[in-house]
Amino acid sequence: MPLAIRLIVYVLVGFIKPEDTPERDLVPARINGDDDPASAAVPAPAGPSEVPPVKERADG
Repeated sequence: MPLAIRLIVYVLVGFIKPEDTPERDLVPARINGDDDPASAAVPAPAGPSEVPPVKERADG
């Protein structure tokens, strides 16, 4: 029962307050075959994109 309630709340919140993001708007543009290259460009990530290198352990 708690899982069903969470699912219903999740779907209702998605309909009431959807997120407006460029990635979300890109999906319908690609499906509809929009030929405008500017609308098909994937936006750059908002934060740093590099992952720091993993330090090797001396005992392993």
